[in-house]
Order: sequence, then structure tokens, then C-alpha cells
Amino acid sequence: MVDVPAKLAARARLFDTGNGRKTDPADARSVAVVALRTRSLTQVRVDDELVALRLLADWRDELGRSRTQAVNRLHRLLLGLVPGGAKRFPDRGAGPGVAGQRRPNRRGRPGAPPAGHRAAG
Repeated sequence: MVDVPAKLAARARLFDTGNGRKTDPADARSVAVVALRTRSLTQVRVDDELVALRLLADWRDELGRSRTQAVNRLHRLLLGLVPGGAKRFPDRGAGPGVAGQRRPNRRGRPGAPPAGHRAAG
């Protein structure tokens, strides 16, 4: 198996058909003619490291899809636990619940201004 450069195949297609129109049959014929007549083309071989990297990338993509699927399934189940459903975009300070909890500041009090903050005035 050899690597046929696109420019070389296009030049052969132009000389063969006269108009250079790119169709699948004309393209296949020009690539085959170039591959048979040109001896200095690069031989193509399987690169084991590239195959391993491709397998790892595919596995990573599959893990990402599985994680997204699990998160979406969990979200759907949790929405079923909330009576009447949940807001799509909950307010941060809207009462009890995970979305309504305010994080403590540096002093440890929810809602207090951060340490070192001065009131305007």
C-alpha cells in the first residue's frame, strides 16, 4: 500500500480526463494509475503507537459519554423526588435545599461580608 499525494492524483486526473472534474470513479482511476506508475511513493504501514493512542482516545470518549449518561440519569431520578418538580434555574438564596444554601465566608457566617470588607460610605 502506498500513499498517493492529492496533488499528484489531481494532476493525473486532469491529464486523463482533460477537464479535471472530480468524481469518485475518475478520482479512483487517477489514484490507481499514479500508484502503479510511480515508484518513489511512500510505503504506508501500521504504526503500533498510533493504534494504541487511538484506542485510548476512543476509550476516553466512551468514558465521557458514560459519565454524562449517569449524571443525566441521576438528575432525572432526583427531579422525581422533588414534589412538583424543581426549578430549572434555582435562586441561590431561595430557602432550604442544595441550591438555596449559602456558603460561609471566611468568618464562618453565612451571608456576612468577607473579612476585610468595608461598608461603602
